[in-house]
Amino acid sequence: MENSKNKEVVIVAPTTVQPRYHKRALQIQKNKIDVTVFAFSRAFYNNNKFPDQIPFNSLGYLTNGNYLKRIIPLFKAIKSIRAFRKERTKKVHYYCFTFDSLVIAKLAGLKTGVYEVGDLRVADKKNGIFSLIERILLKWSSIIVLTSPCFYNGYYQKYNVLSKEKIFIIENKLNKYFRKRRTIKRKSFSNRIRIGLIGYLRYEKPINYLINFVKRNKDYYELICYGDGPSSSTRDG
Repeated sequence: MENSKNKEVVIVAPTTVQPRYHKRALQIQKNKIDVTVFAFSRAFYNNNKFPDQIPFNSLGYLTNGNYLKRIIPLFKAIKSIRAFRKERTKKVHYYCFTFDSLVIAKLAGLKTGVYEVGDLRVADKKNGIFSLIERILLKWSSIIVLTSPCFYNGYYQKYNVLSKEKIFIIENKLNKYFRKRRTIKRKSFSNRIRIGLIGYLRYEKPINYLINFVKRNKDYYELICYGDGPSSSTRDG
């Protein structure tokens, strides 16, 4: 990519509420690169948003689960980003977090950029259809950012999916400010091991496994959930 003065980055995000997306936008801006966000709104955590200093464009509401209803919003997103790109005087690169975001960016005419992998959905299905699509799409990006070295060591390298030269690791860790803060001493506490399930509660099957495990071993473990998502009723149950 060119010198930072000659380039601009468009972040294409599937939701406005993910803190990791907010952090990445600020990191790009901190490097004196113009950054603009295009993001969809979802049904969960709508009170969380990108920082005010980041230019933001809404791509409208995206439904959860019903992929047919996503077709029109996706085409509108492509049109919006393409129009934005044509207005710019600098070359525009993309920064995407999901496959559909990457497809949107590519169809909008953004040729180079970064694709960030925040989790692995197909780690045990290297020959599955999703994995095959993934391999094709990953070749489109100039740089691949992984949020854990285990993603590379345990999957991409193991199955020879990605070239090491394209990979950068940016671990998804808590801000140093919070890590250095003194913990509050509790007057009393349980001897049980406390497990925290925090964030977007999406995958019902593994959540159920965890809940049932804790129920069977309630003398040794306790589970605390904080978050929202399609499987929030599983948590509440």
